[in-house]
Amino acid sequence: MSWIFVAFISHFLFAVVFAIDKILVGRYISPIQYALIIGFFEGLAVLLIPFVNFLFPNFYVFLLSLLAGASFIFGLYFYFKALEHREATWITPMVFGIFMPIASFGLNYFILGERLSVFQIAAFIFLVSGGVILSLPGKSDKSVLQKSIFPIFIFMIIASLFLSSEFTLLKLIFQKTNFISGYIISRFSGFLLALAASLFIFNKEKIIALFFSDKKQFGKILIFKQILSGLGNFLLFYAVWLASPTLVNATGGFRFIFFLIIIIFLSYKFPKILEEKLGFKNIFKKIIAVLLVGAGLIFLFFQPFIPPGAKIWGLTYSSFYARQFGFDEIKLLKKIIDDLGVKEFRLIAYWPEIEPKKDSYDFFLLDSEIKEIEKTVGKIILTLGMRVPRWPECHIPKWIENESKNYKEERILRYISQVVARYKNNAAVWAWQVENEPFLGHFGECPKTDPLFLDKEIRLVKLMDNTRPIIISDSGELGRWHKAYQRSDIFGTTMYRVIWNKYTGYFTYPLNPSFFQNKAGILRFFFGPKEIINVELQAEPWLQKRPWETPLVEQIKAFPFSQFKENIEYAKNVGFEKNYLWGAEWWYWMKEKNNIPEFWEEAKKLF
Repeated sequence: MSWIFVAFISHFLFAVVFAIDKILVGRYISPIQYALIIGFFEGLAVLLIPFVNFLFPNFYVFLLSLLAGASFIFGLYFYFKALEHREATWITPMVFGIFMPIASFGLNYFILGERLSVFQIAAFIFLVSGGVILSLPGKSDKSVLQKSIFPIFIFMIIASLFLSSEFTLLKLIFQKTNFISGYIISRFSGFLLALAASLFIFNKEKIIALFFSDKKQFGKILIFKQILSGLGNFLLFYAVWLASPTLVNATGGFRFIFFLIIIIFLSYKFPKILEEKLGFKNIFKKIIAVLLVGAGLIFLFFQPFIPPGAKIWGLTYSSFYARQFGFDEIKLLKKIIDDLGVKEFRLIAYWPEIEPKKDSYDFFLLDSEIKEIEKTVGKIILTLGMRVPRWPECHIPKWIENESKNYKEERILRYISQVVARYKNNAAVWAWQVENEPFLGHFGECPKTDPLFLDKEIRLVKLMDNTRPIIISDSGELGRWHKAYQRSDIFGTTMYRVIWNKYTGYFTYPLNPSFFQNKAGILRFFFGPKEIINVELQAEPWLQKRPWETPLVEQIKAFPFSQFKENIEYAKNVGFEKNYLWGAEWWYWMKEKNNIPEFWEEAKKLF
C-alpha cells in the first residue's frame, strides 16, 4: 500500500481530531491535563500484544521509546497551550504545516542522514508554502497579533521540535524492530510517562470526575476523539515506517484541507462553539493554500525514471553528410561496420535522394546501405519525412520547392508510402522514425510543424505496417517532450552538451544526468510508461559553420577529445538503454583528412 494513501487517511482523521481539540481545550480541560490523558489512552496499544508478532525491546529500543513518548507528551502540551490562545485555523497550520516539516527536515538530515530527491524537495516546498499561506493572519487577527504573540510562537516552536523528534525517534525504533512492536513500545512508553506525571498533576478521583461528573458530555467526546486519534496515529506511524519522516510530516498540509472544510461547516453551523473568523478573503487565501498543497501532492507522486542502463550503442549515419565531406557513402558505411563494429544504425530516407524527379523513385543508395548492414545482422531505425537529420533539417526535392503547402503534404505522404512499402518486410528495419524533432520549430530552415499533418504521417505508417514501433523525437534540452511522447510508441530524445548560438557563442548545458531522468519521470507520470531512447548523442562539434568551412583549431577547441569521452560517460550515467552517437562522418574525416584518429579509435572501443 502506498504510504501517501495511508498518510492521506490519517490526515483526514486528524482533521476531525483537531476540530474536537479546539472545542475541548480551555473549555473543559487544561492543556497539561489533556496531554496527559491522551498519553494515558495511547497506552491501550499494549492490548494488541497477544494478537500480533510482538518483539520485546532491548535496552536501546526501550530508551528510544521513552524519549519518543516524552517528546509526544511534551509536544502535545505545548501545542495545546498555543491552541488555548488562538484560532485552530492559525495554530494548526503553523505547527503541523510549517514548523514541524522544517524541524523534521533538519533532524532527519543530521540524525538519519536522509536526502530528498529533486521531486521530493519540490513537493516539500509546495506543501510547506501551503502551510505558510494557511497561517497568514487576516485583518480580523490584527488585534490579536498586537497582543502577546511572542509566547504563542514559543509554544508552537517547542511543540514542533518535540513532535518532530518523536517521528525521528520512531524511525530509529522501526529500524531496530518491526512496525507493530515499535508502535506498541512507543505508545506504552508514553503511557508510563503520562501516568508518572499525572501523580504530580492530579489524582485518580479527578481523572474519574472528568468522565462521570457533570462533564459527561466531555467524557463521551473525549473517548470518541481518542479512538479517531489512536487510529490516525497508527496509520501515521505506519506511513513513517514505509517512507521518509520528512515527507510524511510535509504531507500534513492535507489535514488542513479537510480541517478547513470541517471548520467552515462548524463555524457557520455552530459559530459559538469555535468562534473562528472566516471571511471571504480568509477563505480565498486558504483555497490558494489548498492548491499549493495539491501541487505538492503531484510532486510527491512524481518519480524520476530510473533507466535500465546504457547497453546498446549505435550511431546515426547520414549519406547526405558523408557526401558533403567528399566520401563515398557506401565505402564509408563499410568502414564504420567493419572497423568500428557498429551493428545498430539510424538511417535516413532522404526525400530528395529517393524522389529526385516527380514520380521517379530511386532506392539504389538506401538499398545499398541497408544491404551492407544486413550482412552483419545489424538493426536499423529508418527515419522518413521532410524534417530529417542534418542541416538544413528539412530536405525536399527541388522540383517541389515552390509548390503549395497542401501539395507538398500530399507528395510527402506518397513518398512515405513508397518507403514503407519497400522496407516493411525487411527484417533489418525494426522501427520507423517519423520526422525528426518535429516540435523544435525554431531550429533549422523549416516551416512550422503542423501537428495534424504529423498525425496523418503517423497514421499512414501504422496503417501500412502495424508491427513496428514508431519513434517520435524531441530535443533533450530544449523540447518539452509531451507532444512527441504522446504520439510515439518509443520516444527518442537528443543529448547535446556543448552548443553554439548567436547570443552566447559556445555554451555548455549545466544539466546533470538526473535532468533527463526527472524529465522522463514527469512524462511517464502524465502519459504512462514507454521506452525512451537516445537517438542523438553529441559526438562531434556544434559549429557556427560547417566543419569544412571552420578552422581545425576552432573545431578542437569547441569539441576536444575529452568532451567526446565525457559525453559518452554522461549518456551512461543517464542510463537510457539505446544510445545512437552523432558524428561518425566527422570522426572519419578527422582521421583521414586531418590525421587526428583519437575520436575514431575511442569509438572503436565503445562499439
